[in-house]
Amino acid sequence: MHNPYAPPTAELRADDGPEAAPQVALRRAHIQREHSVKALAGVMLLGAVGLGVGALAAASFAVDKLQSADGGAGDAALGALMAGGLSAAFTALALGLRRLRPWARRPTIVVAGLALLNFPMGTVFGGTLLYYLLPAEGRLLFSPEYAAAVAATPAMRPPTSRLAWVAAALFFLSFFVLLVAIGA
Repeated sequence: MHNPYAPPTAELRADDGPEAAPQVALRRAHIQREHSVKALAGVMLLGAVGLGVGALAAASFAVDKLQSADGGAGDAALGALMAGGLSAAFTALALGLRRLRPWARRPTIVVAGLALLNFPMGTVFGGTLLYYLLPAEGRLLFSPEYAAAVAATPAMRPPTSRLAWVAAALFFLSFFVLLVAIGA
């Protein structure tokens, strides 16, 4: 007979034993960098969504140009294809970076290097990506050793700083103010 008030039975995990101590220490030492890389991957994914929206807008413009006799549909279609392809590539890179896949690191470094030329936001974003991906600690995040540490410590999360909470609160407050201003 099952007792619903009984305490749950705990299963032993890999990070419970002394043999997992090096993996736990490795993850603790690099979890902030991992968190930062995943956050940058999220920003990259937002950019990919923006490119996807641009591709849809260009495709709509191309269809509109096809229906009229103005011409220029080929240029709009080419723009839609280029934006759609870049959106798909950036989506794949962002998801690979977020999952710490080794294949995503080098192409992201190339994209970050090219982003440096896009002043000012691309310079900041590309420089930040390079700062996190190029050093030895960045290479370690994409290694099989670190992947094993992540697999052994699935419950480990980085602490959220007060600055992050304040930034999130300010973002949502400004968004709310913007909505009120638009509605008024």
